[in-house]
Amino acid sequence: MFASGDFGFNLFWQSLMLYQLFYYTETLRIPMAEAATCYAIAAVWDGLASFAVGILTDRRGDERFYRRALILGAAPLGLSFVLSYSPPPAGGPWILARILG
Repeated sequence: MFASGDFGFNLFWQSLMLYQLFYYTETLRIPMAEAATCYAIAAVWDGLASFAVGILTDRRGDERFYRRALILGAAPLGLSFVLSYSPPPAGGPWILARILG
């Protein structure tokens, strides 16, 4: 059971880590420096959000809380994955706003 969930989780994150930079630079034609800046901002945000969620769950210690958080977080995670690869409707600086937003 754990292995199937871990497999699905790794499919999601590895596709983002291995393909998304290529998608930004080759498909959306974003310069490499700007695409790398988007990655850096996302990494900092991920670190801060993970830290905050870790503190919240350590203080909360309730198994029902963990289950509820995972169930409620599944839909936004799936939606964010779809939006990660959908091309923005406008070009120029709006592409970076769409990627970071």
